[in-house]
Parts: sequence; C-alpha cells; structure tokens
Amino acid sequence: MDLIPQILTSYLLNFFLLKKPGRVHSMIRRIAAGVVILILAVALINCGGPEEKKAKFFNKGKALYEQGDYVKARLEFKNALQIDPRYADAFYWLGMTELKQVNLKPALGAFSKAVDLNPDLLDAQIELGRMLF
Repeated sequence: MDLIPQILTSYLLNFFLLKKPGRVHSMIRRIAAGVVILILAVALINCGGPEEKKAKFFNKGKALYEQGDYVKARLEFKNALQIDPRYADAFYWLGMTELKQVNLKPALGAFSKAVDLNPDLLDAQIELGRMLF
C-alpha cells in the first residue's frame, strides 16, 4: 500500500515538470492532479490505524455473535486481540463465543484474562464466577 503513493507522487512530479505550453495540456494537468488527489484521499481513508482496525474486527465479531455465527465471531475477536493483546472486552466476547460452542477450558481462560486486564469488567467476572462455582 505504501508503494502506490510513491508511484503517484513520482508520476505527478514528472508530469508537472514537463514544460509544454497550451490550454489543452494545462487542462489535462488539472484533471490529472484532481484524479491523483482523489486517489490519494481514498488511499488515506482506507488505511485506518490500529485502533480503527481493532474496533472494526471487534464490532464485526459482536455482530456475528448476535447472528449466531460463533466460528466467524471467534476469528474476528482473535483478530482484534492480535492488534491489541490487552483488549479486555475482546477477551470477554471471545469467552462468550467459546462458551456458546461448549469450549469450556478456552472460555475460562478468556474470561480470566479479561478480568486480569480489567477488574471492573463485571460481565466477565460474572461469567468467570459461574464457571468456577
């Protein structure tokens, strides 16, 4: 993805350094500049930071969980955790998906990790307590 802006910048510099007089060439330059700016803007918008990517995976995981697609939801929560291994809410929801799939040991581990990371996460404490008692 970093290669595209470099190529476009190089093309723009070469294009604008050409010294060809005329209205047509001037119009072409303006159109080309507009297209390049538009492409760069789209590229920058699509290149979200880690927080955006983490939130995207997490929100998609919750939506899949609510639809009952626990296998895909589990994958999305794991993707969020790859970006931020200290994301307590993702561990909680990972635990919930494991619980729905009757994977008790991984569910217990996920709830335990969620509580370790955020002791104020009451839902995780409740699920952990249910599993332990």
